[in-house]
Amino acid sequence: MSDEITNHLIAANRSYFGLKCQFKLQLLSRKTKILICKTLVRPLLTYAAGTWIITINEERTLSILERKILHRINVQYVRERAVAEGDREIKELYSELNIVNIK
Repeated sequence: MSDEITNHLIAANRSYFGLKCQFKLQLLSRKTKILICKTLVRPLLTYAAGTWIITINEERTLSILERKILHRINVQYVRERAVAEGDREIKELYSELNIVNIK
């Protein structure tokens, strides 16, 4: 894995763990948590991403971080909803926060 991508992953991971308690709060809506993720975590990860050449292994690593964040944001919601409805919501949320395929 390239040093640049590794450094961005480390910075985004640190940001995520710094905000983990915010993602756990039930007082914050999912929309607010998504906004926090988009404004504080994603920019650290995707800065200069247009110049990256990503291998399959690096794409998997980015996807792991995505799923970790999505799980933290959505875990309470999924527990409260039916499984099928939760899956649909997770897919919608995933498409909105997809780090690997940012346009």
